[in-house]
Parts: sequence; structure tokens; C-alpha cells
Amino acid sequence: MNLAANSSGAFVGPTSREHSARWAPNEKGQPMKTETTLSLVRAYYDSWQEGGEHFDETRLRRVLHPELRFDSPMGSETRVDAFLLRLRRFTPSLKRLQMLQLFGADGEATALYDCELLPPICNLRCCEVFKAEGDRITSLQLIFDATPFKIKP
Repeated sequence: MNLAANSSGAFVGPTSREHSARWAPNEKGQPMKTETTLSLVRAYYDSWQEGGEHFDETRLRRVLHPELRFDSPMGSETRVDAFLLRLRRFTPSLKRLQMLQLFGADGEATALYDCELLPPICNLRCCEVFKAEGDRITSLQLIFDATPFKIKP
């Protein structure tokens, strides 16, 4: 995505119309629209954002590639099964997820959101960067301040 500074110095990218007109090839050689990528990401969040009782592993497996590449401050995974285990352990502590921003271009998307968690952490701001190919999310990079999760000596 090309960014340029506007007259006030802020960086701006293509309009949403330009985004929706862009294509990224999927693994089948067919074009993937930005809206397809964003739909995958929305389905991903809809599958777990209501907390542990509403964790929908079946739906997650439909949108996540079996060889999902996951990176976070707490570790990395290269298989969807290991990632789902991590996510399943996290969701019972989630009280609420508030999406602040979700945007994408071609086969990539980025989400910025706040998690309201059970004590002792309480609040956590997260950013996730997604890559999608072949109608599945293939890569997910989770970014957050992991300091509250570190064991204190």
C-alpha cells in the first residue's frame, strides 16, 4: 500500500474505493478482494471475542490455515492446533473486546483493539497483523505489551 503525507503532515493511503478495487492472488491463482480478507478477519474475531463460553473452534478452523504461522511476545506457533490451544486458554479471561480499528488491503489486514480482562491484568491493548491466501488466514502476528504477564521474581 502506498502512503503519502497530506497537507497537515498526516500519512494517508488509498480510499476505501481504491482498497476494494485492489486484488491479491490466492493460492488457487484466483484474485482475493480486500473485503474477502476483512470477512475472514471478522469471522476470526466473531469466533472468540465473547469469551470462553462462546469459543467456536469449528468456525476458527474454517478461517485459519492448518499451517498458520503465529507470532506474539509470548511465543510462536506453526500449526493451527497449537495456536487454538493458546487462544482457548486466553478466552476465559476475556470480559470484553472493543475493536478500535480494522483495515486491510489485498490479502492483508490489521486490527487494533482493547481487551478488558479479569484481574489482575484488567486492560490490554493489542494489534494483530494478518495475511490471507486461498480463503484462509495464513499468518497472524499479535503485538502487545507482555510485561504484565511476566512472572515476577
